[in-house]
Amino acid sequence: MNDCHTSFASGFVFIPVALVFSVLLACPKGDIGTVGPQGPVGSTGQAGAIGFTGPAGPIGQAGPSNTWWIRQSIATPGSGPGSPNTLDAGKWGPFSLLGYCFDGGIPSPGIESRFYLSSTDPAAMYNDYGTTSSTGRAVGSTPVPLGFIAQGRESTPSFAGPWDGTFAAMSSDLSTYITGALSTGVFVDGGSGPACQFAGFVTQSP
Repeated sequence: MNDCHTSFASGFVFIPVALVFSVLLACPKGDIGTVGPQGPVGSTGQAGAIGFTGPAGPIGQAGPSNTWWIRQSIATPGSGPGSPNTLDAGKWGPFSLLGYCFDGGIPSPGIESRFYLSSTDPAAMYNDYGTTSSTGRAVGSTPVPLGFIAQGRESTPSFAGPWDGTFAAMSSDLSTYITGALSTGVFVDGGSGPACQFAGFVTQSP
């Protein structure tokens, strides 16, 4: 204890309170003590309430598909087999699928509707139950018939294929393989048109 406190305690037996305070205030301030040890960590509080669910994000775009669906038509037939009206049904690698519609004669065979396949790869091969042998055939730039043919008139509608199985084609470098099932029709709606209908699907391997 410093001298101020010592002399005060030893010099008096009874001292008025006011005098005690005045003496204490006159004494100099002592040094700051050392920091005490840290107390124990308190227990974890209760978890807060779960917040509200945020709004859903926008729907993403559909991913790519290896299957191409066909549902197309030709309003009027070409004048004959040498001048058909045609449509493009799809392209895969070197292969192109076409739809032919022409008037094959009156009254028979009537209007004809059929798919044709061509390829920019002259060594490509294709196989089809409706038109080829079991060993397949080459397909090049000249379109070859594919699947079954529908023949009819307004009064005699027709719908053909795929009947037995699918068709298939492969490029000579083995990079493109397609397979599918095809159907053709003539006045399937009962006579009001369009004249030729083309439907089916083609799948390309990854």
